[in-house]
Amino acid sequence: MQPTEMKYASFVKRLVACLIDIIACIVLSTSVILVELGIYKIVNQDFNFNNPNDFNFIYVLMASSTSILTLIYFSVMESSKWQGGIGKIKMKLQIIDGSGHKLHFGKAFIRAVLKCITIGMYPVYLSVLFTKKKKTYYDYLLNTSVVELQQERVYHEL
Repeated sequence: MQPTEMKYASFVKRLVACLIDIIACIVLSTSVILVELGIYKIVNQDFNFNNPNDFNFIYVLMASSTSILTLIYFSVMESSKWQGGIGKIKMKLQIIDGSGHKLHFGKAFIRAVLKCITIGMYPVYLSVLFTKKKKTYYDYLLNTSVVELQQERVYHEL
């Protein structure tokens, strides 16, 4: 893809894609956490949410599982042939590096870490509204862009 052909993804499309990906991460994390809790309940017959030790364990389990699964989800999906998570696929967007190619896993992982660190700091995402290439701070740091897909994805190759 030549730089002149790129159409950078709008704030609204990126936001919708992000919300879809958040829902996907919540469903994935909830499924895994329920399995983990079921195993914990089998192993620990005295399990009780009112017990501070059990409550603290569950909190740590949920936080760590959600963080790890979210990092894996974004790293794998953004470095895959789809070049983005379920949200970007649905919104017909893809993530590219400065040369217009798909990200390698290492860069996708760093991008996911930066994204997760600042997920609650909404003002840092407003740069998408005011920059020509519609980039976030981590897009600038890693020389990546989110662009609209120029051709239809071919799913029969999956």
